[in-house]
Amino acid sequence: MPINDGLDNPLSDPAEDAFNRWPFSARLADTIANLDTRNGAPVIGIFGKWGYGKSTVLNYIKRQLETAHSNKTVLFEFNPWLFTNQEDLLAAFFAGLAMRLEESLGNPANNAGVLLQKYSGLFGMIPIVGSGASKFAEQLGKELSANSVQSQRGLVFEMMRSASRTVVVLIDDLDRLDRDEVMAMLKLVRLTANLPHVIYLLAFDDEVVARAIGTKYDIGVEGGRQFLQKIIQHPFAMPAVGHDRLANFVLRGAKDACAKAGVELSDQDWSDFAFLLSQHLIYRLNTPRQAIRYANSLDFALPLLKGEVDPFEQMRVEALRILFPELYTLMRDDIRSFTTSNSRGNLPSFRHTPNDKSGSTIMDEMVRRLAEGKQLPLSEIFELETGAHLVWDMFKNEIPIREKSIQYQCYFDRYFSYAVTVDRR
Repeated sequence: MPINDGLDNPLSDPAEDAFNRWPFSARLADTIANLDTRNGAPVIGIFGKWGYGKSTVLNYIKRQLETAHSNKTVLFEFNPWLFTNQEDLLAAFFAGLAMRLEESLGNPANNAGVLLQKYSGLFGMIPIVGSGASKFAEQLGKELSANSVQSQRGLVFEMMRSASRTVVVLIDDLDRLDRDEVMAMLKLVRLTANLPHVIYLLAFDDEVVARAIGTKYDIGVEGGRQFLQKIIQHPFAMPAVGHDRLANFVLRGAKDACAKAGVELSDQDWSDFAFLLSQHLIYRLNTPRQAIRYANSLDFALPLLKGEVDPFEQMRVEALRILFPELYTLMRDDIRSFTTSNSRGNLPSFRHTPNDKSGSTIMDEMVRRLAEGKQLPLSEIFELETGAHLVWDMFKNEIPIREKSIQYQCYFDRYFSYAVTVDRR
């Protein structure tokens, strides 16, 4: 099963589509290519939280446009996160847009310089996005003709009516910018939007961007959303990925990782792992990125400790590390404050109160320690309780103990260091 070559990178090959992103992307690309944009074009938004696969969707849209609609579209990919300051960002954006407009017009006489000069009236408005006029804006301002901004926009508008292909501007990672950069990009889009044959497609976490807008203008998140509605004419939410699909992806990834590492688990182990996914991990396994990260972590970690730890327990420890990092840290650094040692193989086990053999008291203590001083919503408390149950299950001291179990003190550190300690058992 392809898992991004072990990296958390966006996909571009539909054959690797494990989360059903390709059908949505292809249909949206087909819709974009067939829009009538002669009298103006919309701004389209793809909304989704980090890790939902927005960049993959943009890659798939690009692929479909390039393979099925190259006679209708010209692509301009722009990632504002690659630039360290607004001046470089603005210069790169307008230079790239001018070149794509030239391609769209298909007329050698309309070179990038001429287009840039005709567009300069619009560029001269750039200073409103920052604290003052950038050098780039000042340079373009020197080239302003006697025409008003509106007249120049009208000239460009009429010029773009004759374009043979539609320019599709793909903008990713808007939600990774700081507040001022977010506002700069949104104002650039608003200034240059609604031109014939120029479609904008923006992918971002709408909650993050709305919060940035709300903070900038002191209008709150809801006010930020209303601001976005004035810019984004057609918002699309990322298609949901069902928990079953995420769990099945991880299960396949775990089996592939074990096969590559030469690690064998029993049928009962795989049955227990599937139960673990469906009953415990699924509450934090809620985005494609998390599923990919966990599967990749198994691909990386299992070979490092092959034969030195119990692989099934290692898979559970990796689940905590990726999905419940706060509980992973608590277990690694402070598990002994919840356990006692006995004489049977120097084995740490959870303390029991006389009337509590289920571990609920210990699990409550873990959650209390992690939540102390924080105002966590009930959903996060529930997630921590679920993860604490997983920790409890690893140390509840049931017999028989698995060979090389994490419960043995001489093996415990190996699960967290990816190395074999000197005091080998």
